[in-house]
Amino acid sequence: MYAAYYFGRDESLYFVQDIDATGPQGEDLQLSRLVVRNSFLLPYMVSDGGLVITVRGVRDSYIPLPDDSIIHQNQLSGLLPDPLPSSDLTTMDKIFGYSLWEALFAILAWSGLKRAFKRKVTQDEIA
Repeated sequence: MYAAYYFGRDESLYFVQDIDATGPQGEDLQLSRLVVRNSFLLPYMVSDGGLVITVRGVRDSYIPLPDDSIIHQNQLSGLLPDPLPSSDLTTMDKIFGYSLWEALFAILAWSGLKRAFKRKVTQDEIA
């Protein structure tokens, strides 16, 4: 991972599980987690975008899962797992997703500690 600065909304896809369904041109499909980050230099908010369907090997597009009745039909036919895996945010998602606030807290804490331990120099010590 490398350091970068972002502005606006960023969506990331993370592989969860292969599924038996195929795309319209025979592509292998998989379930992925959608993680959405909003950033101003660093991410300040992260949210769970839920499970989505992606083409294996393609990292920049996805199809939202259909409504519950179609999901249930696909689970009965074996195309989707039953139950669906969790799409909850991981600890790392949360750590990196709120890094702007963490950086601001670290700067304020460092400034406060520096000020607390700064020793005042008296006139007697100067002479």
